[in-house]
Amino acid sequence: MAHHYFKSCYVEGDTDFIFGRGTAMFDGCEIKYLTARKSNGAILAPSMVASNSYGIFIINSTFTRSGSTSGTVFLGHAWDESVGPLSNYVNGTSPNGQAVIRDSVPGGRFYEFNNTGAGNGG
Repeated sequence: MAHHYFKSCYVEGDTDFIFGRGTAMFDGCEIKYLTARKSNGAILAPSMVASNSYGIFIINSTFTRSGSTSGTVFLGHAWDESVGPLSNYVNGTSPNGQAVIRDSVPGGRFYEFNNTGAGNGG
């Protein structure tokens, strides 16, 4: 599987604009969220199969928003492909999105409360 490395880049989009099954690192990038096509949009939507140990990794980066954007913006959600010819979905376990954001400036307020499981930040 290919790995992609993006250094000092600029990425912008409106809903699920960093997504898919690939392994990617964004290092020192600006990631800008624009007005969403739908309410409660998300920036990340990773979709890794269980056999892939890596997903989307963002480090030393800054998250910004369009000045006219209002409402809720989620950092990410798993993009579980449960149907279709490319699906590896088995009993709700695969694919399972994986993303890590480290040493970055989220540009907003993010909260986590009462979470459990492998994705728990606490």
